[in-house]
Amino acid sequence: MRFSHLILTAAAMTVLAGCGHDASTSGVAVIDLNEVIRETGQEERIRAAAESGAQDLVLQLQSLQSTLEAELAAEQAKAGVAPSPADAARLQQLNQDASQRYAQAQQQAQQQAQQLQLTLVNEVSEALTPLAEAIAAERGANVILSKGSGIFWTDESADITAAVIAAWQAENPSVAEEEETVAPVQPALAEPIAPADAAPLN
Repeated sequence: MRFSHLILTAAAMTVLAGCGHDASTSGVAVIDLNEVIRETGQEERIRAAAESGAQDLVLQLQSLQSTLEAELAAEQAKAGVAPSPADAARLQQLNQDASQRYAQAQQQAQQQAQQLQLTLVNEVSEALTPLAEAIAAERGANVILSKGSGIFWTDESADITAAVIAAWQAENPSVAEEEETVAPVQPALAEPIAPADAAPLN
């Protein structure tokens, strides 16, 4: 999953605010947050952290699925091979309830995974903000706009993306060197886990 949408909607709100300098200046700087996060190696770090958190959620879903299946199997065993109409109706309701519980848990897991990604992106954005503000101030800008957010035209001299990347790498030389060996990872929860079908009711 690409993080472009998250970056432009969450991180941008932090970095793209007014730089807090003298409002009498009217300079505008432009930054490509996607490129900064990608070139500084933070995108892969976000992916790795998000995958770790998502894997925990997957394990929780699998545990819930096993629990629900065991509960249904126990109730079916009590009802026997030829359950009465009342027991059959009760088992059918239990089956529906279990499916609903799992669907709700799955939805919550997806929401938690998305929130984790937003949190991780915001943390990176907050770390980049001082660098972006300092570079923008040096160029006489008091506003930073994000590429991809509706900019029709801008002079290339207003683009501070490369400068922010270079500044971050200068402050984090060891991390910058590690990025050459970081292998891409795939985010979890890409394919939702479907609950196992309950045993057919007689």
